[in-house]
Amino acid sequence: MKLRRLVWLAAVGFLLALPLVAHVQDSTVTGNVRDNTGGVLPGVTVTATNEAQGTRFVGVTDERGVYRIPVLPAVYRLTAELPGFTTAVRPGVEVLLGRQVILNLEMTVAGLQETVTVTGDAPLLDTSSSNIEGNIDRRQMEDIPLNGRNWMDLTLLAPGSRQNASSEVPLDRQGFFQVQVDGQQATLTVCCSQNQPRYSRDSIAEFVLSTNRFDATQGRTMGMMVNAVTKSGTNRISGTLAGYFRNDKWNAADFIQHRVIPYKDQQLSGTVGGPVVRDHVHFFANWEYEHEPSTITFSSQYPNFNVDLPGTRTESKGGVKMDFQFNPRRRLAVRWNKYKNLIPNSGGGASNHPSTSSANNRHANQIFATYTEVLSNKTVNQIKGGVNENFYTLEPVAGYSTTPNRRPPGTPEIFEGVFSGRAVPGGTPRINFAGYSIGAATNTPQRTGEKNYQIRDDLTTAFELGGRHDVKLGVDFIRYTMPQNWCNQCDGTFTSNSRPPANIQQLIPVVTIKSPSATSHGSSSAKSTRPGTRTTGRSPIA
Repeated sequence: MKLRRLVWLAAVGFLLALPLVAHVQDSTVTGNVRDNTGGVLPGVTVTATNEAQGTRFVGVTDERGVYRIPVLPAVYRLTAELPGFTTAVRPGVEVLLGRQVILNLEMTVAGLQETVTVTGDAPLLDTSSSNIEGNIDRRQMEDIPLNGRNWMDLTLLAPGSRQNASSEVPLDRQGFFQVQVDGQQATLTVCCSQNQPRYSRDSIAEFVLSTNRFDATQGRTMGMMVNAVTKSGTNRISGTLAGYFRNDKWNAADFIQHRVIPYKDQQLSGTVGGPVVRDHVHFFANWEYEHEPSTITFSSQYPNFNVDLPGTRTESKGGVKMDFQFNPRRRLAVRWNKYKNLIPNSGGGASNHPSTSSANNRHANQIFATYTEVLSNKTVNQIKGGVNENFYTLEPVAGYSTTPNRRPPGTPEIFEGVFSGRAVPGGTPRINFAGYSIGAATNTPQRTGEKNYQIRDDLTTAFELGGRHDVKLGVDFIRYTMPQNWCNQCDGTFTSNSRPPANIQQLIPVVTIKSPSATSHGSSSAKSTRPGTRTTGRSPIA
């Protein structure tokens, strides 16, 4: 205990020893300012103004005429001012996430007060970094249609992407991907790509996919890194309202079932954002809901087992973000997100009994804050911190009918909460024949997840020693807590190398039970029809 306290005190002391300011930005505008004879101009005030928000970021050229302004990804208007010289203005400078834009400016001696506006595209090629990465910008996020609206599908467009199918992550291999949203680690490291938290496509402004050579500020992955930023409000109140619909009337017959399998999908999404205090405080909120009735089918050689399991998956996700600009050198952003996905049925196929199906429910709650201050023209510091809670349950749809929680007699309860909460119901022995399986999966029921506490400080500075050198220093502390309730083969498994007996359909008939609240959580529910089996023993499964 004493060692743990010392570690905590050392970590806190280190953070307090640093300036209590924050946020090394992922994007930078830099360049040099010269007069019309080619001479460098020190002391020039260069201001980058966000054209949508009105927020300003200020830098001053050093003795070499170089300025460096850390900014958020957006479109800016750059203004260079120095007494005795014309004011140079460069509008429409687009800065992408993770990129450094080099923009050189020229000023002339002014006889009368005048302003020179220069137009032209800012260079989008970053020659200052050797990272292998690709940006998905705001236009791509808004304009490219996606079936299912999974914004992670756009990673397929980035150079270096090694995936050929849609997924929740950039690379469907545990330990080979990492997702950061506004600098917060959002990855569920315990298990599986399908259990990762989701964000509405309408809430993500842009992202960058790094496939190699990402620096030490990223990391914690052996494969790919996605670094995304969420949208912010602007000086104009605006919003979106959209609906996306699918229906089985447009589907062809399934080539195995030889019929159209019932399916529908309705997605509703809305956003709103605007100013609280113009040019200084902005908000952005989003919410998305999906209602997806579908059917799980079975196609084994046993006709009595080939029943349909209808169910309705519901998914909701949303969040709120606040941005505060105290002055051109200090700013704060706070974000909250919530995600819930209730899947009543999964499984099906030719080698599984309906009792092998399971329900999967996924939840995530996140809160994160970022505070930034520019200490000087060469030094920026940033502190980020927050909490990320992800967990999921895997619940068998079949269970014993003789116990209140449908768990086998004498087996322990599995709770959705760590110390309390709804008991995860169901569970049966697993019966494996050659080519056919009956009963709940051996890893059900379970409740698995993690709750992470993260605090991070980044300091970026520069010095002259035979040329300019940029230095990044920082500390990133993450405390993982991984509560697990996992029933691994605790309900028993029977394995036979033989085929099922000829009268298997009579020995274990299928009984379907309407269960509108089988996977209910609070005020939401995922309606389903759960299968069961009836045995001749003393503990029927239902």
